[in-house]
Amino acid sequence: MKNGRVIFAEQLRVLAFLSVVITHWIGVFWIHPDVISNISLAPLMDTTGINPYKSILLPVPNWNYGPFGVSIFFLISGFVIPFSLRHKSNSGFIVARLLRIYPTYIACAILSILIVYITATAYWSVTPQFRFLDIIANLSLTHMYFGIKSIDAVNWTLAIEVMFYIFCVISRPFIISKNYLQLIISMIVLSVLFKIACAHLTNNSAINIFISEVASNYCYMMYMMIGVFFYKHHTGAIDKKSLIFAVTLVFVLFVASSIYMTNNILTPVVQANYFYGLVIFSIAYYKRNSFRESKVLGYLASISYPFYALHSVIGFCVIRMLFDAGLNFYASALIAFIAVLGLSHAVHVSVERKSISIGKLFK
Repeated sequence: MKNGRVIFAEQLRVLAFLSVVITHWIGVFWIHPDVISNISLAPLMDTTGINPYKSILLPVPNWNYGPFGVSIFFLISGFVIPFSLRHKSNSGFIVARLLRIYPTYIACAILSILIVYITATAYWSVTPQFRFLDIIANLSLTHMYFGIKSIDAVNWTLAIEVMFYIFCVISRPFIISKNYLQLIISMIVLSVLFKIACAHLTNNSAINIFISEVASNYCYMMYMMIGVFFYKHHTGAIDKKSLIFAVTLVFVLFVASSIYMTNNILTPVVQANYFYGLVIFSIAYYKRNSFRESKVLGYLASISYPFYALHSVIGFCVIRMLFDAGLNFYASALIAFIAVLGLSHAVHVSVERKSISIGKLFK
């Protein structure tokens, strides 16, 4: 811990967001051109037989950079959030965390919508039709609970983050105490309750969609709670044996709940990469005292949130437009990276820093 930051977690954040960018810009771009077309409003591109993403996959079963990167993000959140929870009241914690999430995301989402509107009308001669309800639901990160599609394909993780904050407040006594078994028992009880609730979902009414999405997201929150147990060990609340037991049990519960609790069964690819993410996080945690400050990694970590929020929409628009104009794909991706980096820096300086500073005022 240095200057209030855990260096290993900060540097893992860079690995996480770059992994997601690789998946979207190289994998999704070529494998799912329909997704690119839906988000950027560009004409559907024929990518039959082209799959450069396959050549950069690691030689391990079911490897995929996307879910691997997201798993690292979730574990980092689970690890660092209790530090804030421990030093703030419930209301102060919620306000500070919402200020951490919403101003930056709203700024990024508005920028993304503007870029889509400009590129679609000026380059593709398409007039975007953004429904007001869809925009509000996405900006508030509640779209999943109303069956509204994401405008950027990444904000589903932020919706889970917000839900995790609420769960942390509810579970506060168990998170900040030294008794880790109470936390595990509460998670099992909630799993059972969600299972019972989901078993009675018989139609696609609004309330049933809401319950189903909450239950589905709870599976991911169980995974995030693994980070909480690393926090407990880091602060001396539990010993190494208790950490290994808790992490193993909760990961098994995470996989099991994703299978029996909802209809959104995690694929073997997702399960495998969440396991890989846990392995990498565990190794980094074990070697945490070996990590050293790096200006480059520190900077990339500082702008990782706005970059993550901006990269899909703006990256897809820029790469698709430049590639269509005849520029090499990787040159297009490099220009897109520089563009998103610049915008991320601007959002970080003008919005993110200020909202974080305001959040620190709440106790």
